[in-house]
Amino acid sequence: MIQLKTLPLLNRISTTIVEEDISAPYGKILIAGWLQTWKEMEPNCTIDLLSFSNPKSWYLNGPKPYTLDNVKISDYYTVEVDKPQENFVNTLQHILDKVTKKSVIFIDNLDSLILYVGLAYSLWFIEMLSRKVERLVCLFRRDCIQNKLSCIETFGNTYVKLHNYSGMHSNNEYAYIANYTHRKPGGTITRGSELVKQDIKTYEIKSENLKTQLNSEKNSTPANDAPKIVSSFRIEINEHEMKQRENTPLPYTLTTNVTSNTSKILYVPDEVDDLDEEDPDDDLCI
Repeated sequence: MIQLKTLPLLNRISTTIVEEDISAPYGKILIAGWLQTWKEMEPNCTIDLLSFSNPKSWYLNGPKPYTLDNVKISDYYTVEVDKPQENFVNTLQHILDKVTKKSVIFIDNLDSLILYVGLAYSLWFIEMLSRKVERLVCLFRRDCIQNKLSCIETFGNTYVKLHNYSGMHSNNEYAYIANYTHRKPGGTITRGSELVKQDIKTYEIKSENLKTQLNSEKNSTPANDAPKIVSSFRIEINEHEMKQRENTPLPYTLTTNVTSNTSKILYVPDEVDDLDEEDPDDDLCI
C-alpha cells in the first residue's frame, strides 16, 4: 500500500514534484520529514539539496533533518559581491557534470530557478537531471508562474499537491492534506489523499488515508445519536388517531354496494336554463 511517508522511495529511479498551495506552505516541512525517513531506511545514502530560494543558513537554523550528516546543502541563492558572477546557465551545466547515477537531489525550488534562467532552461535542466540521477524531488509553488506551467503534474512520475487542513489538530504538529498521483513503471496510475501530521520537533510523518478517516468518524457515531427530524408541529400519529383515520368514511367512496354496471348522469337544472327541446341553442343567438 502506498503511503506519503515513503512515496519518493517507491521506485529506484523517480522524479517527484511537490506543489504547495499559497495557503498551505508545507513543502519544506514535508521534505524535512522525507529526509528523516531517508536517513532511517537508507542510512548510507547521500542527499544533495540544491537551494535556489533560501541561503544555507536558513536550513542550518531550520528543521533539524536538514542538518543530518547525509544531507549536503549547495547554496545557489546567496550572491557573493566580491566574486564575479558566472552565467547561471553555466552553473546548471556544472551541476549536471558533478552528479552521478546514485545521486539523490532535492531542488528548492523550481519556480525560483525559473525566475533565474527562464522557463525553457529550467525545464531543460530538470529533464537532464532526471535522466542522470537516481531520484529527483522538486518543490514548486504556482503563484509566481501560474500561466506558464499548467501541467506540472505530468512532469514527473509522482506528483504531490498540498492543501490546507482546517480541522482540529494539536498545536505541537503541522497538519495539512496531501493529494498525490503516482505512476508505476508499468504505467499503472495510483491516486491517494492523506491527512498528514508532522511533529514540530522531530518532523516525523504520520498520515492517514482520508477515506479511512471519514469512514471511522461515520462508524463511531452511535445509532441513538442519529439526527432527528425537527419540525414546528407534530407529524407522527398515535394508535388512537390511527383507528380514527381508518374508521372515517371518505366523501368520494360509496357506502352501499353497487349491483348495476350502468352509469347515469345526474343533472340539476339552473334557474336560467332554457329547456326548450325544439331549439335548445336559441339562447346562443345562432
